[in-house]
Amino acid sequence: MSTTRRSSTFAALVVGLSLIAAACGGSDDGKSSSTDNSTVSSASVESSPPDTAGGTVATEATGSSDTTTPPASDVPQGGTLVIGAEQEPDCTDWISTCGGSSWGFWMMGASTMPRAFDTVKKGEDWVPVASNLLTGEPTLVTDPKQVVTYSINPAAVWSDGEPITSTDFKYTWQQIATGTDIYDTTGYADIESVDDSDPATAVVTFSKPYAGWKGLFGSGFGIYPSHILEGKDRNATMASGYDFSGGPWMIKSWNKTVDVTLVPNPNYWGEKPKLDSIVFRFVPDTASEFQAFKSGEVDMIYPQPQIDVVDAINAGIDGNTSFTDQTGNFESLWLNNSAFPFDSLAVRQALAYSLDRQAIVQALFGGLFVRSAADAQRTDLVVLLGHPGVRRLQARPREGRRVDDR
Repeated sequence: MSTTRRSSTFAALVVGLSLIAAACGGSDDGKSSSTDNSTVSSASVESSPPDTAGGTVATEATGSSDTTTPPASDVPQGGTLVIGAEQEPDCTDWISTCGGSSWGFWMMGASTMPRAFDTVKKGEDWVPVASNLLTGEPTLVTDPKQVVTYSINPAAVWSDGEPITSTDFKYTWQQIATGTDIYDTTGYADIESVDDSDPATAVVTFSKPYAGWKGLFGSGFGIYPSHILEGKDRNATMASGYDFSGGPWMIKSWNKTVDVTLVPNPNYWGEKPKLDSIVFRFVPDTASEFQAFKSGEVDMIYPQPQIDVVDAINAGIDGNTSFTDQTGNFESLWLNNSAFPFDSLAVRQALAYSLDRQAIVQALFGGLFVRSAADAQRTDLVVLLGHPGVRRLQARPREGRRVDDR
């Protein structure tokens, strides 16, 4: 099953997803070594492979938690983590349509492209929080126009040592709003201007109110380096990998059809990675993925949600493993309301009424203690996107389903 990053123009019916991961610690010889803190996890909600930079979107799945995550101070220094990756991206220009692979972005984009907000867990909720790119929460003014002011952390620099500036915000907006072959312009098309007169402050003025502004300048795109890309063919420069970074990791190599290797960004201003490298090895077949995991060829896998995955877990995996549903991920059914047949309200309602979401979740994840589907109205994904087509999801208690009221 192909996985793409979804735009806010789609409506969602939330079901569930599974995540399997074996934590890896550093060994004295620098090679990959499985530890006693191996984990197996499951979640309900927007599916994303492991985010090596932290902060993706949230979950409202319900279930039990069994984790063995050690404090950061106890994580060994050095070593290599090898992750089995089910999909290889077509390109690494994340704002282009060829960069729509979620696996691609979470492998290479999330840990190399700076962003204004992370989505992190606070208590029982997942919420957008200003990242370390900023000095704090941006200021929001709504009258007479919506204006968001971002104060950039003076320590934030690109991997070549150049500061990350307001011009990078402006360049990113212009490329998305006015470029061709763009994956999704939602929100950016509503921006009227970006004032970059002060390099340390980006002032973004909207032509009309946009509730999902915290999902801009980050999310699945990141912020682009204007000093490197201005005046160049952006897509040609980035499509096959890039050597710059504004995150904790850098792309060392991308061996097509084989693997991707990340190494720490020496000029990253935040917390430094513990590992020497991360390797994403392409294993597109789920059965082969499990075999690679069991044989120790890879330390972590993230298979597509399917009953066979649960059966494999229940059959037992060698090593000290555990699992949890408490991860920041969504798995959903997405409907394109602008295309046949889902441009018909009656068809959307018929599909929604016909789905037994509870049965789907129970069949796929009951063995992993995920007991109920997430409430599509209450997930932080809906809040973060702020798209009117998503906000108009309404409950129909008598039928017990969620439908779009348009």
